[in-house]
Amino acid sequence: MTTDQKIAVWSKSIDTQMHFNEMATKSRQLGLAFVAAALGVGLVLLGQGEDFSLVVWGGWRLHVTVFIILAGVLALTAVRKLDLGVYHQMLRGAVAFGEDFEETHMKPLLQQEKGLTQAISHFSRNSDASANGAPGSKYGGSNFKTAGDKVGSFYTLASWVLIISALLLFAVTNASNITIEHHGKAASDGGPTEHTERAERSKQAEQDQSSNQVSPAPASAAGEAGVAGKTR
Repeated sequence: MTTDQKIAVWSKSIDTQMHFNEMATKSRQLGLAFVAAALGVGLVLLGQGEDFSLVVWGGWRLHVTVFIILAGVLALTAVRKLDLGVYHQMLRGAVAFGEDFEETHMKPLLQQEKGLTQAISHFSRNSDASANGAPGSKYGGSNFKTAGDKVGSFYTLASWVLIISALLLFAVTNASNITIEHHGKAASDGGPTEHTERAERSKQAEQDQSSNQVSPAPASAAGEAGVAGKTR
């Protein structure tokens, strides 16, 4: 294989790696865009209050936003399967080929300790990676973790955040409903008391009015007695 052929094959392997990496990145963007849109719709519906709540077993209320968040979790899980199960696997194959090709053909040609694919993989897999060592052991790093593990951790964290948000929303909406029902019951319990007080005040007013109508009678009787005395 000539030098030009080696460079052509190496360049094509780099393009293939970039292609699969781009596909994986777009799948993640699609999943996150769906989750963001679902959360936006959920917040709008949450502002509508009880109009979008369903009564489930035991009298608990389940807001439709909870369903939307759980749908976002399912969508994120599907994207994770597509990303790590398909695109990332193809990327790993392209990277493995590139590393092997660079080890066999490009390192002697370029007179470098690592090829481009090898260097990228080293820094991707080691969070404490460095390239400041002495010749022959230039690249260092011991905190090893593959890119697939890091992406998987991201998906796991995002899913748990959504699940916890759904549980908190369920608890908050039901707590607010219990408070509203408690105040409503207290108000209904206070209704008859107010009615009784109004009835008592009305009865007292009638009694006062009756007293005012009866009180002039003694004066009239006294007047009639005076008239009778004068007549005599």
